[in-house]
Amino acid sequence: SGVNLTALNASNLGSGTVPTARLGSGTASSSTFLRGDQTYAAAGGGAWAVIANTTVTSTASIAFTGFDASTYDSYQLRICNIQPANNAVNLDLKTSTDGGSSYDSGASDYHHNWMQMRTNTQDNDHDAADSQIKLTGNQGCGSAANRLVSAVIDISNPAEAAYTTFSWQTAWTSGTPDYCVINGFGERMSAADVDAIQLSFSSGNFAAKGKIQLLGIKKS
Repeated sequence: SGVNLTALNASNLGSGTVPTARLGSGTASSSTFLRGDQTYAAAGGGAWAVIANTTVTSTASIAFTGFDASTYDSYQLRICNIQPANNAVNLDLKTSTDGGSSYDSGASDYHHNWMQMRTNTQDNDHDAADSQIKLTGNQGCGSAANRLVSAVIDISNPAEAAYTTFSWQTAWTSGTPDYCVINGFGERMSAADVDAIQLSFSSGNFAAKGKIQLLGIKKS
């Protein structure tokens, strides 16, 4: 039983495995590590983690599900060089509170403001009751070769029964062509847990081009 063993040197252990429960408190798993205070904790606290990587195909919409408030404090969606199949369409974002079964069909609870700079002009807009977040405002995206869309969208409070907020910067080329940049802020004015988001163009499919990545900041 080992009851009479004293002052045993750990270097004399020649076989077997020490049970994880003997090493520290908490739950040992493939996503935790043993800290110096002998506690199992999630790795990478306070750091970005890649949640999803999507290569864009010819499809009407792209969705991201599985927002987890117990693991992540906030999220970022990174859109790299996507393109619409149709010309002069807008890139929109909608949210879901039922795991992606529906995306605010007919809702008017999005409130957003944006400032837009184009090649020779600057303007701004505001909407207090929209049916989506307009990532490219009202200036349509071009579908000709090399007229691409890129964006960074920060998402806060998606799963804490509070208003989910969005801040974003989008850069694209319109069909004119006009070089456009937009800075915006908006929120879903409904205190419900957002557990999925959807991207789509106002008409037509995505072209099979570009990538979209969802990142999360792990709780520290």
